[in-house]
Amino acid sequence: AIYLHHDGSILSNVFCSQIVCSDSVVKYLSNNFVTWAWDLTLEANSTRIISLANRHFGSIASTQIRNFKSDQLPVMYIISRSRSSNEVVDVIRGSLTLDELMTRLIHVTEVFNTQLQGEIQEENEREAREQIRFEQEAAFQESLAADKAKAEALQKEREEEMKKQAEEHRQRLEEEQKREALKLSAEQQMPEEPGEDCKDPVTMLRIRTPDGETLTRRFL
Repeated sequence: AIYLHHDGSILSNVFCSQIVCSDSVVKYLSNNFVTWAWDLTLEANSTRIISLANRHFGSIASTQIRNFKSDQLPVMYIISRSRSSNEVVDVIRGSLTLDELMTRLIHVTEVFNTQLQGEIQEENEREAREQIRFEQEAAFQESLAADKAKAEALQKEREEEMKKQAEEHRQRLEEEQKREALKLSAEQQMPEEPGEDCKDPVTMLRIRTPDGETLTRRFL
């Protein structure tokens, strides 16, 4: 609530002493508003408030203040913070009665509280959406982590299986090499088979293999 005063106005004394300074108005302003007063009697003060109004409340408010005549004051500007900007929601003239002033103040307070509740609800809904999105993102990341862990475990299992198969293959090769070495050693140690015309005593061995094949060889 910005109170604009001018000593040259006839209404200033009555409005200040009988209206603004009444207990009900003072109490209501103290409980619901930040009240700021400015004296426009001096030209320098008037220029300064016009500049401040233009910067913070827009060109319309500053133009109104510039165009006020001294006998049109005092005036009370009601400013409300809406979203990210300051907005002039009411301009109360000094010619109002006490009841009319209280009615205007109560009305703008109710409008502000209604707007505030709407903004609080929107903020709560936004936070709820953010929380849902956060939970969904967390669940998605958890799912990705689980899939990654599962893939890594599967890859590790495959690698271990490949290592196992490679080890088994190596062992089979070693066994085959050992058998081949034993076979070669045995073949090298085995004497030549005596011929049909051998005059020395000869023994004929016939061996049947597990698959049914029969092997025959002559030995001294």
